[in-house]
Amino acid sequence: MQKILRAIGQVEKGGTSQRRGDDAMALADVVRDHASVASDPEIIRRLVVLLGDVNDAVRGGAAAALGFIGPKAASAIPALEKAYEERKDQSGPLGSSEAIKLALERIRKPSGPPEPQPHRPKQRQPN
Repeated sequence: MQKILRAIGQVEKGGTSQRRGDDAMALADVVRDHASVASDPEIIRRLVVLLGDVNDAVRGGAAAALGFIGPKAASAIPALEKAYEERKDQSGPLGSSEAIKLALERIRKPSGPPEPQPHRPKQRQPN
């Protein structure tokens, strides 16, 4: 968990736009590699804050990280939906909008085995 918090801190501390974007992508990689401990509420809260960053790469990295956490990041859904709505219709490259959309899909994905479907009797074919 400390490795993830350090990676978040690196993005938060600032620097050039390019550096912050690179740090955000590195953050997403760290979360992917340590997803089992990334569902801590403090981590999710800080990633949600990064969704509102002015840097599109930072938003994309934060969204990717939340997506790697998966269903355990369900508390971030409202912030992800808001971020997606704000960016989906903007012109130009929208790297974060695709990452946000993918994160929402991953978080909403049900965990565990699929629910059984009700049995439907086969219909007889006319002779």
